[in-house]
Formats: sequence, structure tokens, C-alpha cells
Amino acid sequence: MALSPPALPRSAQSCKPAPNYSAWCANTNSNGGQKSEVSGRDASTIQTGQAARLTLPNGESVTGTVRLVAPTLDPNTRNATVYISLPNGSPAKTGMFAEGEILTGATKAMTLPQAAVILRDGNHYVFEVSDDNRVQQRLVKIGRTAQGQTEIRDGINASARVVMTGGGFLNDGDTVQIVDKPVSSTGDKP
Repeated sequence: MALSPPALPRSAQSCKPAPNYSAWCANTNSNGGQKSEVSGRDASTIQTGQAARLTLPNGESVTGTVRLVAPTLDPNTRNATVYISLPNGSPAKTGMFAEGEILTGATKAMTLPQAAVILRDGNHYVFEVSDDNRVQQRLVKIGRTAQGQTEIRDGINASARVVMTGGGFLNDGDTVQIVDKPVSSTGDKP
């Protein structure tokens, strides 16, 4: 895979990820820990001993460590269960739901703004601009999406000129005009 900064977080479910973390939703259990679910795609990056940070409903943070990653996925949700050990005296209470993150490490990835990646007919595409300013629709394989960026795993190379905005209005072979900076919503010109 072609690599270029920035690093992206892995994400799971609808929880809010942070850079270099796997995000998850969790439910505190009576064993002084947290029972969490992460997407099956993220489960392989999580290992015993990694740091975990919970954000409780009141906004308070608690730090723990991964105690166990279940060896199988739930057949209905395709999520893996992860158990987090919390420190004694933690403000997390039994039955409490929390949002959390597991530090899984950083990886470099080729990324594009989310607006550059178009979803059509169940596939992801970008429009590559040729030397004569005609666009070619390219099927791409995407990875993680966070902070307005989408990882591109396959389909274009890092040196490709790509339509960054407005791709949803284009068709293969259309001619485009290249601009250095888009006009702002207030009508100011660059």
C-alpha cells in the first residue's frame, strides 16, 4: 500500500475515535472492569496490556488496560468482546455505559478528504484528473475514516491528481477546470 501521512485512528461502532486509538462503547461490569465491543476489523489490532481510556457519561476519564480479547466474534454483530481492567476506586459504576479508546499504535496511510471519495452503486470511487483535465472514475478500496480523511488502500497511486470536491456531480470523461483553492461559501475569491 502506498503510504503518506497523516496517521488515522481505527474506529468501531458509533463511538468517537481519537488519533491512534480504537474506539468502542462499553458497559461496566461487577468485576471491577469494563466489557467492551469493538468491530471485528479492529479486534486484530488490540492486544492484552494496551492502554485504554474511558470517558464516562459525566465527561470524567478513567484509564485502564486491556485484560482479555475474546477469541471469537459475535455471529450477529461481527463484534469482538474486549475486557478492560480498571483501577480500584474507579468512578465507573456497574451497569454504566461509557465511550472508550484503546491505544493501538499509529500507522501511516495514504488519505484523501472524505469529500473526494464518492459512493456509487455500493462502491467507492475517486476522480483522477488527466493531463488534458478530463476525469477518470477510479474504483478504490478504502480503509479507516476519521477527522475528515479517508484512507485509500488501493486503486490510485500517491502522485495522482484527484478531484477534491464536487466529484458527485461528475461522470467519467468530463472535463474539469483546475483551481488552486476553492471559492469560500461567502463568495470570496482566493
